Amino acid sequence: MHANFTSTALRTLARLQFQCLLAYGVRCVWNGVSPWLKYKEQQQKRSFRL
Repeated sequence: MHANFTSTALRTLARLQFQCLLAYGVRCVWNGVSPWLKYKEQQQKRSFRL
């Protein structure tokens, strides 16, 4: 039951992402990814400074 719910939730999430991609193109995906990339970049700069 729980595993089935998880897979359904993931499938719904994937469908939403796909609709978002169709509607807004790469910009939508970039908006999801860029904050994470900025965070990783800051982490690298911080470790580089030390």
